[in-house]
Amino acid sequence: MQQKPTDRSAYDRIRAGIDGTPGFARNQSTIQTVLPMLGWTATYIVETVWTDEGRWLFVQAVTEEGMVRLALPGKVADAIYRQRDAVASKRRSAASRRTAIRLMEEARAAKEATP
Repeated sequence: MQQKPTDRSAYDRIRAGIDGTPGFARNQSTIQTVLPMLGWTATYIVETVWTDEGRWLFVQAVTEEGMVRLALPGKVADAIYRQRDAVASKRRSAASRRTAIRLMEEARAAKEATP
């Protein structure tokens, strides 16, 4: 059975539609995840595409259950990046507080140990 152009998925239509447009630039990564205890593997293909019109993230996930493909517009990408930055900032602040507390406790202990 031959597939008609109208049968293409939204993912395929969006990806093909921006390929080669003005300002087109892309970066792609493939990540293999293995959880040996569960005997489970997954492969993710993440592609970031920029054009003069904006940015898109294309994500493909392949597991034993099948494949999922997502075309995420720039607003979604921006939300992902903002959330990542916010969480990273919180983690850095917490780590700095823990380090400051540890250093104060070590200084206090050193001062008390001095005759």
